[in-house]
Amino acid sequence: MIKRKGLHIFLLFSLLMGCAALLPVTAKQKPCKVARQLLQTLRTFHVDPPLTDSLFSERVLQEFVQNLDPGGFYLTQQSIQALRKDFQNLEKNIQKGKCTALETGIRIFNRQYLFVDSLRNRLLQEPLVLSDTDVLRLSLTPNHHYVADSAALVERWHKQLRYLLLYEAYMEAGEGVIKLENEAALRKKVQERLICRRSRLLDGSGGLAAQVGEHFLSALSTAFDPHTNYFPPTTKQQFMASLSTETESFGIQLHENAQGDIEISRLIPGGPAWKSNELHEGDVLLSLHPKKGQAKSFSCTSAEEAEALLADVTLKQVQLVVRKKSGQSKKVNLVKERLQVEENVVSSFVLKGEHTFGYLALPAFYSQLDGPYGRGVATDVAREIINLLNADIEGIVLDLRFNGGGSVMEALKLAGMFIDEGTLGVESDKFHKNQPLRDMIKGTIYDGPVVLLVNSFSASASEILAQALQTYNRALVIGSPTYGKATVQVIMPISGQEKSKPKEPFVKMTIAKYYGPLGSSYQSNGIIPDIELSDGISVLGMREAAYPTALRADVITNKFSFHPDPALPTEALSFLSEQRLLADTAYNRQLERTNKLAGIVAHGFPLRLSPRYFKADYEQLIKLYDESFTTGGAVKPPFELQNLPETEKLLERDEELKTMNTRIKEELKNDVWLTETYHVMLDLLQLQPGRSNKP
Repeated sequence: MIKRKGLHIFLLFSLLMGCAALLPVTAKQKPCKVARQLLQTLRTFHVDPPLTDSLFSERVLQEFVQNLDPGGFYLTQQSIQALRKDFQNLEKNIQKGKCTALETGIRIFNRQYLFVDSLRNRLLQEPLVLSDTDVLRLSLTPNHHYVADSAALVERWHKQLRYLLLYEAYMEAGEGVIKLENEAALRKKVQERLICRRSRLLDGSGGLAAQVGEHFLSALSTAFDPHTNYFPPTTKQQFMASLSTETESFGIQLHENAQGDIEISRLIPGGPAWKSNELHEGDVLLSLHPKKGQAKSFSCTSAEEAEALLADVTLKQVQLVVRKKSGQSKKVNLVKERLQVEENVVSSFVLKGEHTFGYLALPAFYSQLDGPYGRGVATDVAREIINLLNADIEGIVLDLRFNGGGSVMEALKLAGMFIDEGTLGVESDKFHKNQPLRDMIKGTIYDGPVVLLVNSFSASASEILAQALQTYNRALVIGSPTYGKATVQVIMPISGQEKSKPKEPFVKMTIAKYYGPLGSSYQSNGIIPDIELSDGISVLGMREAAYPTALRADVITNKFSFHPDPALPTEALSFLSEQRLLADTAYNRQLERTNKLAGIVAHGFPLRLSPRYFKADYEQLIKLYDESFTTGGAVKPPFELQNLPETEKLLERDEELKTMNTRIKEELKNDVWLTETYHVMLDLLQLQPGRSNKP
């Protein structure tokens, strides 16, 4: 089903994403030593390491700069050019124990920060002049644009401070109009936020030199590919904990918005926050009051620190003070619970219309090895398919939208439910070339028509399943091109040894590639649907190919067994879909919004920096972003959504589950892509009536 992502993704423009502060030129020897060891391990095990040349040095430089200053609020093209000469012959110098690149980076960044810090302090001493004709092009995606020189940087900060001032006024106004009678107090708030970020960076663990050293090590890693990442010991522990499929929590996910607020990005359905019915996405956390102990303000806290605070195992019961979108403050009491993460739940419905189809949403390929009988997504799907068959369905829709992957073994088991035998894919690394991927369980549980619904957030294991079923002609793939991740990662100590030393850093490294049954790769390109449907998500460009260091697709020679089903009438189905969508008012309204969003992605949103227009412009942007992923109730689906009898029994005993079920059904009824998928299934049955599963 369609899931709404954070509304403030477009605010990546903000300076508060930057990692800037005064940097002492000390403690650089350790990062240099770690860098040498890191590079040695990466060169040994990475599946496709880049050449040790000037291009690699430039890759590291670009990654380093973007890590330090992603918003382009401190560095300029001029300062980056001054840094570039010390990145020449980078790897050779590191192997010799020379880290002049890091030393120069510290010195230049320190100089730029002093310049900007002095500038914004001076600008905030006097009232900021606002004009109805002043426009800021707000970026929806990270574009890493760096101005030419210090003069251009001054102009950028003039505009950015006016934007931050108006945002403070907007938040204070709530549902009312923006007023600037308290302009001096608003400037003070902006100043406090900037000082807060500065203090947090200066006083961080290990000091700023250590933080910048970690950015340097991170740049060395991601220069190999986007999924190869350096992990300090503490970060590695947090990463591993995040992979757990079961956790005790308040059911809140957070992010830091452009103004530095800690904002609720998502409520986990069924969790304590969701059940309270008092918290919502977009609420800003102001403070936390535990049952025992001191209160904690979120005014100078990063999202990571806030997440860690809420995850503290000793924190069982809290009162959260939040600021609603209306500007009002609210106190909410929560008790932590052990809950099953929503991503690990298969949702199924019956689409009852001219023909009856089953619908299955697969949000993740989870595997609970420590659970009962090794339960995973394949087992859960098999159970749901059996239940759907009892409902006399004639086809199945598998919804993989927003499914970012997970267990490859589960994906292979799932593919094997629809494919009798044969190679489902190929894995290849430096030491074991072209290993076949198969489902070891013979036979299938479903032989009728299958459609996979995908989008650009369908990744990894989702793409393994999609490519296998598409290649074997076992399923139609509908939607927008998938993410494009066809690689395998492992986590190991940077020494490359099996056992790590105490407090040793780790690296998550790409050690293998995946290929389809015929030897082709979807890496970077993604799975191209048989029938493409436009959506607002695809225009944001959040795909593997957007990363400059992404590995490119290649082809291997594959001689493994392959016996596909007869070809599907994809060309005829695509033509019928195109003709139908030309007359579909809801889809065309959606397409119009998507095209408008695409223009904003390319050129930025024109936000007028005036108290007269700021509120209307800002809310127009939020509305456009929202509407690009929904259809606003304009869809008239040719089917009824029905629960399975087993689901109805559960709903009778669980009022919260019943509420969630109602909400999901309402979303699916208004889902223009699911409606078109249903029509495509009807076309398929007409063109190939023998494919129906109905006896």
